[in-house]
Amino acid sequence: MFKTARLKLTAWYLVIIMTISILFSLVVFNRFHRELGRFDRRFPFPPSPEIIIEIRQRLALTLIFINGTILVLAGGLGYFLAGKTLKPIEEMMDEQNRFISDASHELKTPLTSLKTAFEVYLRRKKSVLAKESLVEVNKLQSLSENLLKLTHNQSISLVPVSLKTVIDQARKRVESLAQAKKIQITANKTLAKIKGNQEQLTELLVILLDNSIKYSPARTAVDMSVKKIDSQARITIKDQGMGIAPKDLPHIFDRFYRADQARTKTAGGGYGLGLAIAKKIVIANRGAIKVSSRLGQGTTFQLTFSLIN
Repeated sequence: MFKTARLKLTAWYLVIIMTISILFSLVVFNRFHRELGRFDRRFPFPPSPEIIIEIRQRLALTLIFINGTILVLAGGLGYFLAGKTLKPIEEMMDEQNRFISDASHELKTPLTSLKTAFEVYLRRKKSVLAKESLVEVNKLQSLSENLLKLTHNQSISLVPVSLKTVIDQARKRVESLAQAKKIQITANKTLAKIKGNQEQLTELLVILLDNSIKYSPARTAVDMSVKKIDSQARITIKDQGMGIAPKDLPHIFDRFYRADQARTKTAGGGYGLGLAIAKKIVIANRGAIKVSSRLGQGTTFQLTFSLIN
């Protein structure tokens, strides 16, 4: 599809360029023709008609050669520029197709489980199957909500936000999960304010804290600290979990990307959307996010936002 579009766009480039070039050539030829007539009248011994015809023919051939050269060069350059123009669109389409494919794959598993559970339930009528089905329904609901978050492009208003408020709200939302694993969440007190969206920033910290708790052993700690560096606030979330393999680090913010099976099983499975949503929130709030990790030594997420004085 894109090859055909590239050829069509190249053809349009050529039509525009050659139209301008040919019109310019006609103007030059007509101008020269008029000047040659004036030259003929000004001199007592004008050139013979044969010489004038030969001059005109040479000029015409020269202009044809120039236009032919422009056609070849413009064709090559136009094809190159058409490729550069269409490349972002092609990448976007590839990403969209990959997204649809991945989403369909992720939806297939819980739907199959639901279908099987209901079929068995109809035969045996055991309540445990209904409970298992409810778990799968909850997974589907979570997946659909996360998909909506990823595709939601509504503009947000950035206002002064207290980091203390955001941190307190985020800790409260993951408190039950941390208590279940007896994980302590520590955070230093801060009065720093940044410009952003409070709801989204809270969701961002919840995602990162949830990620740290899931991949950390029981009875460990997750440390969250805020430092003021020049005109920026740096938020660090550090856990004592299993860490992330170097081969996985470049991809953890990709949609539906999940690390090795051992990590996935330890966390109870997931759809690989949380960190993709986190990165989108960071970008929307004009911040930056970095991650560092070593296997067996934990993972550190670092967020940077501009301070409000």
